[in-house]
Order: sequence, then structure tokens, then C-alpha cells
Amino acid sequence: RLFLTLLLILTILHLFGYLQNRDAPCFYSGLRETWPLLALAVERQKVKGQDAVNLLLPFLDGETQISIAGQVVETIQEYLKQSDETQKQRLIIELQALIGLDEILPELKPLAESMGLTVDELVGAYITVYSGYGYSGSRQNEYTIDQIKKLLTTATDAIKQGDKPKRPLWFIFKFPWPSDLAVIGQARQLLEVILDNYSESSEFAITELSATLFLKLLVYDTHLQKIAPRLFKILPLTKLWKIRIPWLIPAIFGEFSSEYLSVLQSLTHHEEEAVCVGSALLLKAVIDSIEHYPGSRKNEFNGLKSIRIDSSLGMSFINDDDSKRRLIGITLLTLSSNYPVENVNYRNLIWENLQQPKTDEEEVAWNQLLQEILMPEEKYPMWRKLLEGILAKPWFYSRSVLSAAMDRYQEIAKTADLIIPEIE
Repeated sequence: RLFLTLLLILTILHLFGYLQNRDAPCFYSGLRETWPLLALAVERQKVKGQDAVNLLLPFLDGETQISIAGQVVETIQEYLKQSDETQKQRLIIELQALIGLDEILPELKPLAESMGLTVDELVGAYITVYSGYGYSGSRQNEYTIDQIKKLLTTATDAIKQGDKPKRPLWFIFKFPWPSDLAVIGQARQLLEVILDNYSESSEFAITELSATLFLKLLVYDTHLQKIAPRLFKILPLTKLWKIRIPWLIPAIFGEFSSEYLSVLQSLTHHEEEAVCVGSALLLKAVIDSIEHYPGSRKNEFNGLKSIRIDSSLGMSFINDDDSKRRLIGITLLTLSSNYPVENVNYRNLIWENLQQPKTDEEEVAWNQLLQEILMPEEKYPMWRKLLEGILAKPWFYSRSVLSAAMDRYQEIAKTADLIIPEIE
């Protein structure tokens, strides 16, 4: 055992240097799955220094780590055996969030303290190793007021101290919140704290966090638009353009309503351009998330797709020298309600950019515009002319453009009148 302990300590010292390398995350992930406490020691030493791991060293030999894993699993299973449905739901949520476990698993507190850890940290070291707790809830998880308050408090305090509390921050979006004024107030405070400490250079995904928290809060606080000017002046539009949050729809699923739609729509017509553009980009992120949402209830969000903006907003970006701002312009045009397709110059704008996009990203964006832009019935003749201009010259366009053009052509043309234009 002494030999193995020394070997593991040497491994730690080796890893301290190794973790500076770019390949370290994969190696570290494998270490965490095999020897969780050793991985935790490496992480703590890297962040807090050698003194932070001294208490952990006596527990790092293989047999001890296996024994501790058994204690953690046994304690969790024993709690489940003796708990009612409500208590079980509470445990499952707190196991995922890793907050508050000292209160419901106090048997682990002496062991955790002997290693200089909290119960949350001790259980968290094993959480990915042992995920089958022998219980599958019969109802959808939902936060208690105390749970969400604790999550919000932990996240707020950590942001103030310059930490990156990834787990509590992202976990606050997983389940619906209770409609409690104190909870909403805390969430609003967290958003303010994030904005107060915002830094583009942060390694943490703070733009995604801010945007998602704002959208989540809109579900519960329709007066939140008062903070919108500050939000969209701080968050860079170029980062909002590429924001992709796969779990965004579940995050706002709670009490989604028509009032939510109306508030979001009002923001896209705000008197300040930054708010109009920023909220429109968030709207696009939500719409894209709907398409990838597997839930059977995603049709409830279809009203979001009916929110449209004035095409002039996109036109103000479309000829910018900065390619990122051009991408913003294309995205805004995709959401436009009144694209001036009747004007030959604006038809040429689409034709030329579908033929010769300036960058690969712009090619994708223009293709998406062709697939998604609103083609109102009163403008069908001119949209048909634009689409026929593409289909008549297939050698100028990619296969994806031709496919999208054909789909839209079939969509707006009556089947009986559908005539594929002759190739010139």
C-alpha cells in the first residue's frame, strides 16, 4: 500500500506538469473515471496549490479509494431505501446539482472533512463513476424553493469571487422554477452580477450563460425587458450571432406562454438598435434549438417562428467590411418580414451571394436564408422569379442551393401551375 501511495503521489506530481499541455483534458477525463480522488487532487492542486491537497494524500491508494466509493454508494442507496417519493426526488436533483448533500447525507460528513472536502465535493468525485442509484423517479423532477435558492446563491457568490461554478450555473436551467418572488429576485440579481463581471476574455461560456438566464427569466418575469438595453450593450453581437445552446428549449420550457412571445417580439422592435439586434439573434438561437429539440411538445414553441423583424435592420449590416457583422446581417434578413424581393437589386443580392459567398460561414448562412426566409403570399410572383432565376442556371449554384430553391418553389407555386423554367 505504501508503494502504491508513493506511486500515485508521483503520478500527481507528473500530472501537474502534464496538465499544462493541450492534450491534458482527455487524459484527465480518463483519470477521473478510474481514480476519482486522484483526479480531484490534481484539480485542487492546480487551482489552489499544494496545501489544498495535503489532507487528501493519505486517501489516494487504490484500496482506500475503492473503499470510499463503496461508502458513498452504500450511503446513497440506504437513503433511497428509507425515503418517500419527495425525499427521493430531492436526492436525485441534489446529486445532479452537487449542492446541499451535507444535509441529506450527513453520514458522509466526517469522512469528507477528514479529507478537507465538503460532502458535495466527495460525492461529486464519484458522480460520473456511479450513476445508477437504484432509483428511477416516477414523476418529472422539479426544484423546491430551497433548492433553487441554494443553486442561485452558490452561483452568485462564485461569480463575485471570480470562480467558474459550471455545475450550479448550468444546472439552474434544467428544471422549472417555482413561481416565487424571492427566487425570481435572486435570479435577476445573478444576471446583474454576471453582467457586472462580464469579460469577453473569460474562458467560461459567459455569453451563453447570460443569454440563457435572460431568456429563462422572461418566462417568469415579463418586466425583465428593462434590463435588456444593458444586457445587449455588454454582450458582443458577434458572439450572440454564433450562440448555440442545444438545451435552450428545455431551459425555458417551464411556464412558456403567449405573453412570453409578446415580450420577446416587443424587444425585436425596441427603440435601441442593440436591443433589436440582440433579441433577434437570441430569437434565432431559440428557433434553431426548436428544430433539434426531441420533445413531443416542441410544437408549443412554434409561435416563436412567427416573430419577424423589419428587413432594414439586416440591411444595415449586410455590406459591412467585417465578415462577422455581415453574418449578423444575413441572420437578421432570414428573420425579416418584408424583404424587398420586388426590387431587382435585392434579388441580385441573394443571387450573387448564393453563387459566390465571401466565406464558408456566409455560404451556410445564405443557404439557410433561402430555406427559411418568409415568402408572403402577396409577394409570391417576385419570389417565384427569384427562385426560377436559380433553377434556370443550375451550373452557378451548389446542390444544396438548388435543392432549397426547388423546395421553396414547390411551396409557393400551385401544383397545377408548377413549371420548371427552361435552362437558357
